[in-house]
Amino acid sequence: MDNQEKRTVPQNFLLLKFGANVYTRDGKEDSFRFDDASADALIAEFNSRSRDLVIDFEHSTLSGNEAPAAGWIDRLEKTAEGLCAHVKYWTDKAKEYLNKGEYRYFSPTLLFGRGGKSPDALHSVALTNHPALHGVDALVANDTKLNPSDLSDRSDLSDKQGKETTMNQELKDALRKLLGESALALHDADDEKALGARIAALADELPVLRAKAAKCDELQAAETERRKLELFDRGLRRKAFCNAQKEALMKLPLEDLENLEKNTPDHTVLPPPLPQPAEAGRKPQAVLSPDEKKIAEKMGLSDEQFAETRKNCKSKEAE
Repeated sequence: MDNQEKRTVPQNFLLLKFGANVYTRDGKEDSFRFDDASADALIAEFNSRSRDLVIDFEHSTLSGNEAPAAGWIDRLEKTAEGLCAHVKYWTDKAKEYLNKGEYRYFSPTLLFGRGGKSPDALHSVALTNHPALHGVDALVANDTKLNPSDLSDRSDLSDKQGKETTMNQELKDALRKLLGESALALHDADDEKALGARIAALADELPVLRAKAAKCDELQAAETERRKLELFDRGLRRKAFCNAQKEALMKLPLEDLENLEKNTPDHTVLPPPLPQPAEAGRKPQAVLSPDEKKIAEKMGLSDEQFAETRKNCKSKEAE
């Protein structure tokens, strides 16, 4: 009996083992942890779609081009080892590849949530001879595990199979962060087209988001102006402010105007007793109370300017 007769196309296979799962992508080794909760999340998400999950060739489903199926998974199950996939059926082409040993391994495409620590959805599974996951068992019964001594560098498993990367890893990671989730294909093929589609969808939303942000800024500015007018009117009623000060006061930041109105006593704008007559030929120096000096300083006015404003207020009140 030859080797081909010994090969058996599997009906079930271990998709992800519990514990640390090491992988290499774009020449960089990393890992994620898969536990009971992660398995439950993948099963729940799979069941919510109420349809079979595709097994493709070389992650062709991610390309957006023609992607014929190699088989279909109709059930995910937990075992003591991890998460197992039940194959509803393999296509004739896939069975031929597997029986001849032309394809030996598989590679899941996992979606990671915002935390990025463990997967919460399974996008698809691919037949491949270069899985990024380390220690993956071969799919056919008589194949043996890859002997690590046969490779001097395990990172060889994750090179790009002749496809040049047009986007560096830092930019990819930034885009995944922007999109709010990480779509990680555990395979050496790049997933730039999948990211491109997500970015295009986000770009379509940007005009609406910008319009909403501009409206929020407009409303906030109007509310600030309303609050300033409220503070000025309150100070005016207490005769802490006068109309001649309005233009200068309304230019103050809201927080400064709040503090000024709060700490300025009533009737501050009323003039204090007149100073003694000045010596001949000398302009009389403005005399301000300590509170008035603080107000003048806040408004950026000299003592003389504040005194002149106070004088104007008094004249208008007398009219």
